[in-house]
Amino acid sequence: MGLLAAIYAFLVWSRHGRTDMLAWGAVLLLPLLVALAFAPRGYEVTDRTLTVRMVACLARYNLADLRRAEIATPGEAFGFPTSRMFGVGGLFGYCGRFKNARLGSFVAFVTDKQKLVVLRFSAKTLVVSPDLPADFVQRVGAAARG
Repeated sequence: MGLLAAIYAFLVWSRHGRTDMLAWGAVLLLPLLVALAFAPRGYEVTDRTLTVRMVACLARYNLADLRRAEIATPGEAFGFPTSRMFGVGGLFGYCGRFKNARLGSFVAFVTDKQKLVVLRFSAKTLVVSPDLPADFVQRVGAAARG
């Protein structure tokens, strides 16, 4: 997406004789900054709430709606064919909306594809990568039960 924006900007600016380096820097830097802003930085489980900390914001999930939490392999979540619907795949982590045959449509906040946990809620599926997946599954399950 960022590459397409850069190509478009080049074509527009070239046509008008403006190929100013500052503007180029801004166009090329914007996708990097957006990817960094939504990069996952940690998870916090409190009484019936999972909070995903990102560089620029927080995402909260109500654990009362949690149906199942399970440890997954990289192939189950990100194996072929997994489509990235909207998000970042690899730069600062895997963050955004993805889709595959096993999980269906899911939201990912992943920094380590070797430590995946799939959280299935009543209306959505979430994939995260805590440092200790088994411990995280237990904590999330306990918080969901209240």
